Amino acid sequence: MEQFFGFFKFGLIPGLYHLLFMLTLPIALLLILGNEPFIGTLFLIFGLPVFRGLRNRSSDKNIVRQENKIQKQFENQLDQEARNIKELNEEYPIQVLIYPYITELNEHIDANGELMDNETTERWVWLFFDKDVNFGSWKFSPKINSMMEAVGAILIPFHDIAMMWGNHISEQYKNTGELNLHTLPSSQITEKHFYVVGPDSTFQKVGGYEEE
Repeated sequence: MEQFFGFFKFGLIPGLYHLLFMLTLPIALLLILGNEPFIGTLFLIFGLPVFRGLRNRSSDKNIVRQENKIQKQFENQLDQEARNIKELNEEYPIQVLIYPYITELNEHIDANGELMDNETTERWVWLFFDKDVNFGSWKFSPKINSMMEAVGAILIPFHDIAMMWGNHISEQYKNTGELNLHTLPSSQITEKHFYVVGPDSTFQKVGGYEEE
């Protein structure tokens, strides 16, 4: 039955035109066998291309409308994400991006000095602080989110580690008045040394301290 009613997924009109197209041959044969060979032949000759053309045009229009709708939804999603990022940047103007799995930066930099996209660089932890360097929130990369779904957040406590790093940076600033990232401690998900990007947008090699 899919061959008769399959085009209804594109809308009522394309479905009806396709149904008429599929019924053209049997209707023409009934007319020819019913002593109306001339009408049956004309119906067959003209019916097939007409209903096929109407079906294709109407389904194409429906597909375009669906694509435009999807595109609009995608654009709205991008606009919402942009607004969310803007609000996040306003609320937390100080941000630190941690690459816990990068141990040697040169291995992940291309000829233009840009960070390459690979399995290691796509694993990051983003920490957010307000203007007084009070730790506010964190965000994991999609790759780390996938890791948590695969192994479970209990086996590898990413949330606890992110909170530990955020609180460490905030407390260091309150004690010294400086945003010193070099004392950021290593953790269960890092080697002895790893890399972070501070508010100045430069990479810093950190670690070597025990997890607090």
